[in-house]
Amino acid sequence: MSKAEKSEVPYLLPCTVIGGRCSTMCMTQSQLERTFVFTFVRDPVDRFYSSYVQSLQHQGVDTKRASWFLRRSSVVSTLERMRICASRDLHLESIAMSLSSPIYNGAMVPLDYIGLLDDLSRGFFNMLNYSKRMDRLSERDKIQLHTQLNQHSDHGLAELSAVLRAQRDEKLDAMVASTYAQDIACFGK
Repeated sequence: MSKAEKSEVPYLLPCTVIGGRCSTMCMTQSQLERTFVFTFVRDPVDRFYSSYVQSLQHQGVDTKRASWFLRRSSVVSTLERMRICASRDLHLESIAMSLSSPIYNGAMVPLDYIGLLDDLSRGFFNMLNYSKRMDRLSERDKIQLHTQLNQHSDHGLAELSAVLRAQRDEKLDAMVASTYAQDIACFGK
């Protein structure tokens, strides 16, 4: 951060890492003004199930032998702990919470574009057009980007997520939806 940028910050909080993730608190006003901030979000209920498996892995659970953790009762117990704020896990936090990144003045980072992951390919090009960056790409880059956006990686979680999805029913999905009610109101489904 340059001296000029430091002088424009009314108070400078230490550039910290929150839960192993970089913080936006180090960005100055001029940096924020020059930055186009965008994100793509998943359906909150679908996101919970894959986040639950990632949470288990992060906790060191041997997910190849995690049949107990993938049982419905364990999922329900996790949701109940989340509802009373007895569980804090970055993998399971709401989308709204994840996007509420603080900046230097205590406000939240302004989001210029929010797209749906279900429509990533079209949404990404919409975002580029909106940000006025599409005209900077060559035709070759556009084709390569389109190809990359249509590839999907499950980070090796497909088999575990399939086991967990087998536990799903309308009642459990309703409990997840209730826990993530703000996300559903903000981002749909």
